[in-house]
Amino acid sequence: MDNTKIEWCDATWNPVRGCTKVSDGCKFCYAEAMARRFCKPGQWGDGIATRLKGWTGRVSLDEEALLRPLRWKKPRKIFVTSTGDPFHGAVPDAWLDRMLAVMALTPQHTYLLLTKRPERMRDYLMDEKTIMRVLQEMAVMIMHAPKRQHSDLVARLEYFDRAPTWWPLPNLWLGVSVENQKAADERIQSLRETPAAKRFLSCEPLLGPIDLRHSLLCPFEGKCKDNCMTCSSGGIDWVIAGGESGRHARPMHPDWVRGLRDQCANAGVPFLFKQWGEWLPVYSEDLGDGSGLTFWPDDGGPLGRLEGRQAHSITANGQEFARVGKKAAGRLLDGQIHHDFPRTAQ
Repeated sequence: MDNTKIEWCDATWNPVRGCTKVSDGCKFCYAEAMARRFCKPGQWGDGIATRLKGWTGRVSLDEEALLRPLRWKKPRKIFVTSTGDPFHGAVPDAWLDRMLAVMALTPQHTYLLLTKRPERMRDYLMDEKTIMRVLQEMAVMIMHAPKRQHSDLVARLEYFDRAPTWWPLPNLWLGVSVENQKAADERIQSLRETPAAKRFLSCEPLLGPIDLRHSLLCPFEGKCKDNCMTCSSGGIDWVIAGGESGRHARPMHPDWVRGLRDQCANAGVPFLFKQWGEWLPVYSEDLGDGSGLTFWPDDGGPLGRLEGRQAHSITANGQEFARVGKKAAGRLLDGQIHHDFPRTAQ
């Protein structure tokens, strides 16, 4: 099991690796940084990244990792392809078919798939040929599975053969990364047009305020007409938000994440605040001697004097921030932990 400390899942699954940058949220990509570290021959980043330039635009398929969930019995929430984008243009449909086949054969797990390329995701999942190809891949996997797994896997395939409503997969949640308003405007509608058991947004790294009101609530308060885009498309079931971590992390203004929290509360949509990231919003108090104390915003506890303030604190968007690191910054928002998930039938 590839256990993880990511707050919104239990494990990661990386049958496909590799990507290229497409928007502001990709600027300091953690997956690219990892691939650079492990890009020597024989390592998992070999070919998909270089030490100096990062992503090469190529992708790779890990055959052993692909089948790994078939051996995991205990139910888990699994983040799919944390080291790439499964709908990158270089990923062939055949690889996606095999990934979907594994998901279909393991209904005990919930798969959370995140992309910055929702148009391709929509087109792939709405193609009627995709369903038949996935069924064919399921049959092939069963043929090559250990005998002790045959009865369970065959029963699963037989269920799909006779069940008319198994698509979209009930254990697959689809999400898009939305770091600012521009990304929201470009990506959310494609997600909502895609068949899915659950749809979610990952607003991380959150780089600006985002207005989701027309994505979460009908602007006509239920008195809309047939052409209402909010009601004619699928809804958003979950919103995740978080700040950026890492060496070059950009600070996240607290009002940006408060705005998402309040919009979700008004719409009745579950909200999960993952982290502040590298920078914590703080306020300072002058001690009258030219020095000062910097305080945590939630409980008033002092961080202590910041030696070399230029290196340890900044002011951005009218807010002071202290660089304390991801662990110390934590995930309290106005004194509370927000750790909500969509309800499921499983």
